[in-house]
Amino acid sequence: MALVALLACNDTKKTNDNSVKQNTIQQTTSNNTKSEKIKKGNEPSSVILGTWTGEMNQKKLTLVVEKINGTELVGYNILGSNKRPLKGSFTDGDWDIPCSKAYQATLSEPGDEQWDGVFAVKFVGYEDEKESEAGMDCVGNLKGIEAIGEWKSNNGKMKHAVDLIKKK
Repeated sequence: MALVALLACNDTKKTNDNSVKQNTIQQTTSNNTKSEKIKKGNEPSSVILGTWTGEMNQKKLTLVVEKINGTELVGYNILGSNKRPLKGSFTDGDWDIPCSKAYQATLSEPGDEQWDGVFAVKFVGYEDEKESEAGMDCVGNLKGIEAIGEWKSNNGKMKHAVDLIKKK
């Protein structure tokens, strides 16, 4: 799967030699066919990595994404006192709010326990904004804020909404 970089708004300035001067990194898709510049700090890891908390089925839910390797995710979740490893992947998600970015992730528990399942979660991050004469400008520093979706058991007998907030 190819990873498409976030194209931030109002983020380039030309110098006299027509080169783009700003705080950017070069990000290349896995098949090396496309290369795009994105603001440093606006990588998927700035939104997805970390500890997310909320409730599921009236129990405390903690979801931790520890590693990102390309589009692959590794972590774990804790529901009540039950800790389960997670593996999955992500793609760009649909999200139409200015100065924000979403990633759609699927994270699966191993399946070796009766009530293991799959999380389908949209991780959402927002950039810092500053006021200018033209209105609000996106200035980078994308941070994960919320994650929404659902969890379904592998046996199909249970399904729960997931609404998480990223711990700071």
